[in-house]
Amino acid sequence: MHWEFTTTSLSTGTSAALIIFAKRRDIDVLAIEASHLGYRLPGAHERYEQFVEDAHERGLGVAGVIGYSWFTVPPHAGVPGQPASSLEGLDLVQNISQARVFDFLVDDSQKASKGKKAKQSKKPSKKSKKAKKPTSAAQNGGYLNRLAPAE
Repeated sequence: MHWEFTTTSLSTGTSAALIIFAKRRDIDVLAIEASHLGYRLPGAHERYEQFVEDAHERGLGVAGVIGYSWFTVPPHAGVPGQPASSLEGLDLVQNISQARVFDFLVDDSQKASKGKKAKQSKKPSKKSKKAKKPTSAAQNGGYLNRLAPAE
């Protein structure tokens, strides 16, 4: 199921449908793309805040997610046509954190490649019993911030 950020998608009806869907399937945390909040688009704060409030009323946590490979590149890397940089990514994270809407913020940015095909992640070996939980940001491919509850 794919949910786009629009006035309609975070409306009361579609938000309720997603929250009910999650609860019926014993999902504890929803992850929702949060860049619109970071870029401070008109109405974004109110829509995200209402969505998170509705999710919390049903006992769900909500993680804000951002991710863009250009956020891993220094601002003066000299890459022709570079559309963004780590500074823009940091601004985005700061804006989302300061909005204090989400329970968690996840940066899922993958390292930008140098024009080569990105390596496919290996499938877990049949010999491995169970994947270990990441214990550090580096093992998690990014970082996960626990934000203080909004008051």
